[in-house]
Amino acid sequence: MKRDEPMWPTSFCKGWTYRHLEEPASLRVPVTLPRDAMLYEPMDASNPGCAHAGWYAGRDYLYEKTFFVDSESHRKKQILEFEGVYHNAGVLFNGVPLACCPYSYTGFAWT
Repeated sequence: MKRDEPMWPTSFCKGWTYRHLEEPASLRVPVTLPRDAMLYEPMDASNPGCAHAGWYAGRDYLYEKTFFVDSESHRKKQILEFEGVYHNAGVLFNGVPLACCPYSYTGFAWT
């Protein structure tokens, strides 16, 4: 990429799926980000997070997206940016770990 070449953002919010880690991959649910899977869990005063988690039963979730980079874009520098990811989240690209978010709702980017 040339130093004076402009960068254009592309929304990456559509085309995701999610599932609970305990469930098989066949039970993926299509979603558009941003989305907090925990908000779709049952609320119950006996859940471990109590009022700190809004009475939701939090679980571990896997969000996935498949995309293709065309030959024109492949030659350009790409930046993958996440603006707010909940704690202990990791990003893998073709199975290779790229980034980790150990803190709550932190943004990060990878080039």
